[in-house]
Order: sequence, then C-alpha cells, then structure tokens
Amino acid sequence: VKGGFGTGGVDSDQVIDAVVKAGAVPLLASFLTHIEDQKLQSEAANALANISAGSADNTRAVIDAGVVPIATLLLESPSIDLQDHAAWLLANIACENCSCVLHAGALAPLLRLLDSLCESTKSNNTSEQSLIKTATWLLSNLCQYTDSFEIVKECLPRLAKLIKSNNEAVLRDACWGVMYMCKLSIQEVLDSGACDTLVKLLMHSSDDVTCVALEALLAIFTNGNLEQKKYAAITCRALPRLRFLLHNKRERTREIACQALSHIAIGSVELVQGLHDAQVYPCLVHLCMRQSHSRGSWLTWKEAVKTLSNTLTTSMFNRQIIKYLVGLGAVTAIVDSLVEIVRNQASIHLCFDVALQFIELLVTAGAKDAEERGDGVNDYREFLEDTGVPEIIAVAALDRVCRDGIGSGSESSTEIGPIANESAHQAARVASLFTYSSPEGCYVPTLKRLCRRKVFQSEWKEVAQFALSCPLRCFMVGLRAEDAELVTGILLCTVKEALSVKYTGDNAFFSGRYQEAAKRYSEALQLIESLDSESFEQLTLTVLLNRTGCNMKLSMWPDVIQDCIRGLAIHPKHPKFLQMRASAYEKLGMYQNALDDYNLVKTEESEAAG
Repeated sequence: VKGGFGTGGVDSDQVIDAVVKAGAVPLLASFLTHIEDQKLQSEAANALANISAGSADNTRAVIDAGVVPIATLLLESPSIDLQDHAAWLLANIACENCSCVLHAGALAPLLRLLDSLCESTKSNNTSEQSLIKTATWLLSNLCQYTDSFEIVKECLPRLAKLIKSNNEAVLRDACWGVMYMCKLSIQEVLDSGACDTLVKLLMHSSDDVTCVALEALLAIFTNGNLEQKKYAAITCRALPRLRFLLHNKRERTREIACQALSHIAIGSVELVQGLHDAQVYPCLVHLCMRQSHSRGSWLTWKEAVKTLSNTLTTSMFNRQIIKYLVGLGAVTAIVDSLVEIVRNQASIHLCFDVALQFIELLVTAGAKDAEERGDGVNDYREFLEDTGVPEIIAVAALDRVCRDGIGSGSESSTEIGPIANESAHQAARVASLFTYSSPEGCYVPTLKRLCRRKVFQSEWKEVAQFALSCPLRCFMVGLRAEDAELVTGILLCTVKEALSVKYTGDNAFFSGRYQEAAKRYSEALQLIESLDSESFEQLTLTVLLNRTGCNMKLSMWPDVIQDCIRGLAIHPKHPKFLQMRASAYEKLGMYQNALDDYNLVKTEESEAAG
C-alpha cells in the first residue's frame, strides 16, 4: 500500500480510492493494535494517514474503521516514529472531523506529548524534531476546527511556548494556532503573553513566519475591542514593526500590514495619534503613489487608502491630522492613481469605491472646516476641483465603469452589471459634492447618458435611485431642448417607484403591520422630495397622512405632531392634519394646543357648511 502511494505516473487519489474499495482500511486499522510489532504499527499508521488525506469519503472510511481511539492511544507509544505517524493521522482526520478526534480524548495525551517535547526543544534528534512539528500541526488543527474556547483552552499555554520555538515549521503552525484561538477568545490570548511574542516575530528572518505572525495579529485588530487593539498596537509596540513591514519585499505581507493598520485607525483618536507618532502615514502615502499593473499591488493600494479614509473618519474634527495627511501628498497620490484605476479594469471594482470614499470624506471635512470658520470656503473641495477630480470621476470613471452601451452611445447594448451600477451611483453622489463654472466640463453629460439609457430600458427603479443619489437640479444644468424628454422620464420613473413603495405600505397598513407601513411611507416621501417639484404636493400630502395614521396606531404622538406640522406647511387648513394633531396634543396633555386645533377644525367645518 505504501509503495502504491509513491508510484510514478499514477494519481495518488486513484490509488487511495482503490485501496479503500479493496477493503484494506479495516485490515490496516487492525495492524495498529499489534503492539508486539511497532514497525508494522508505524507503517499501518503511515498508510492510514495518506488515506485520510484524500477525499471526505476516504476520511470517513478511516473513522468508521475505529482508527481514532487507537491512534489516540498511540500518541503515548514509546516509539517516536509511531507517535509521529499517529499524530499525522489524527491531524488529517481533524481537518474533516475535529469533534471525532476531541471526543476520543486525543487532546490530553497530545498536550502531555508537547510538554515533554518542549522540555527538550534543543535536541538535535531528527525524529523528535519531526514529531514536534507534526504534534504542533495537530494542535493547530484542533484549534481551527472547534468553535468552543473551553474545549481547547488548555492549548493556549502550549501555543504561547511553541511560538518561541527555533523551528520555522513549528513557529508557522503555532502562529496559525494562536490566530484560531484569537477567533475564540482574544482576551485570553492577550493574557497568555502570546501577543508580545507575535509582535517580535514580525521581525523574524523568515518571511513565511513573519506573514503568519502578521495574520495572527490581524485577527486581534479585526475582531478585538478598542482596549485590546490599544494593548496590541501601543503596549506591545506593534505599530513600529507594522510600519517596517510596509517596505517588505513580499506583496502579501504589505497588504496584510495595511489591513491591520486600517483596523487600528478605526474609532480611536489615541490610536490615530499612535500611527502618527510611529511615522506610519508617510509610508502609507508612499504606497499610494506606487502604480503597478499587478493585482496584488492594487490590493495593497486599496488597504493603504482605506487606512487613510478610516483616519479621516476617526479624526473628522481634528484639523491637524487632516492637514498633515494632505501635506504628505495623500490627496495628490490618490488622485494621480484614479485614472490608472479606471484604465486597469481587473482592479477597478476593488479600488474605485475606496478612492471615492476618501474623496467624499475629505470634502466633508473641508465643509466642517468652512462651517467653523464661517467663511463658506471649502479649501479641500477647491483643491480637488483644481486637480480635475470631478472630471476624472465623471467622465473617466462613470463612462468606463458603465461603458457597456454608454460610452459608445448605443441605447440597446448589454446590461450593466450590479457592481458597476453601485459604483456609478457612488460616483454620482461624490460628483454632486462639487461646484462647476462650466456645465460642459462636469459630470452632467455622463449622468444624462446613463439615465437616458435606463429610461429607454424602463429601468425605473434604477432611475429612481439616481434621483435619490443625485438631485434633479444636476440634470437641469445646461438643459437643452433634447434634454426635456430625459427630465420627464426621470420624473415619471421616480413617481412610479414612489407609488409602488406607497402601495407596499398600504398593504402593510391594512394587514396591521404599522411599523413596516411607516417605513415604506418614509421611503416614498424621500423619493418624492428628491424631485424638488411643487407639482407633487398632493401626493406628498397623501403619503404624509398615511404615515401619520401609522404613528397614531403606534401611539408615537411626537411623530404625529411633526408630520401634521409638515402637512399643514403645505396645506395650512387641512382638516385631517388639524384633527390628528389635536388628538396627539391631547394624548400628551397639551390641552390648550389641542383645544386650539379643535376650534380651527370647527371653524373650517362651519365655513365649509356656510
């Protein structure tokens, strides 16, 4: 059997299938019990390990033969080779059925085995070195394929020791094990002292070890709370080492380092300050300046820009940090990359939205600055306009993303994919943040082409979404006679969608689902308001009345009053709004207000009767 696995020119999977079909597995399992012949036991364990590495059905055949309990006992065999093969066999089975290995009680003898091996880690015995590698792999698999920390919590102290090993293979598997433990209990991992060791491993001479240690730390930064992230980043001094890894020769290492930094930048001004103090931002900006056609390079670029965006979000009210990033050339680097992103179709959906998010956040920060100063001048928006960002977004990005039938002017070409549609909507929203001196130099022509095509294809839901993301006034800029039909189409499509949403709300109301109905009426109102037209006041009043009725059913009296005030602003003497507002005032104990409204209702009724 062993010879068959290594036969040249023969697919090992075919050999394994043939062995299983021949009924050899039960016989091999029986050989494991021949304690008088350890060589036979070892070779049988070796053969079964190869079989269990095959398909799920073959692994199940090994389990059904009763191998797991026997292999568990063999972990404490006096033969190192037999222990190694037994651990290898259990590790393969654990990949397919971890609970089977745990229920057989394999964890306890495995931990005892590792304890004894860790005491002699400086041994140059080849067999012992092989055994500790296999045992660590088994331990890592048991941590990976379980969802309960309590079951494997005793693994953590051993893993904390193993990540200090001098053996690279042991280090890699031990780091994976720590990463799996992070997904079960980050705090326990931090309390074990493993985090500090992982940070030190970021400077390991082996790129493989560095990358795996980085993956483990990424699990902490991704899933940890704010205090846990602070501990790993600041107390354990991960930030300087992460900065160093931004220059690593391996693209994947740079990408993971940027991912970790993007999670660190979320939600804490203290961590953002830590990134600043560790001189991380100049390195990130340098990565943003790199333009390579490789997919991996753009993945790194995306994570670097995401870190900068998260910094803007966290530091929205910190002018100094934002000015610092602009001064480093972050904006220029991202803008210079936009054209290349659009040209590089393989990476566009990975990077385009991230670049737009950064630009949108920067313009928002500039607006807050202008509001605080009181001069109304958005310095960042003007800078972006001077660099041609609106034109890049509108003409290059929208035309390129949605070029199926739009750039060519064809009205009947293939459908635009959902991702492209989403990018186009975001581009429309970001482009609408800018002002223009010339309508011909902005995004309006592109949006007109895009909407004209959607109107032509009766994609009224999509057109309505454009009306929400980009105000109708944008389409009125430089309006020509041929654009009148387009504007009419947008109006009709948006009203059609609003009515559809309203009817959904009506059905929910009559079924007694008042919260759902109120939500639908709110969506319909948002669509109607996006049209910015007095022609739809009656429809607005109808939907407002319906939502007010829902709020009355839900006893949400303040909301009833607000909707009534809104309706009365359109129709000052509307009896239904007066009546409902009076009822709401009465429920809130505001009796004088209620009486005033009731009197107004009575006056209106008298005038109508007279």
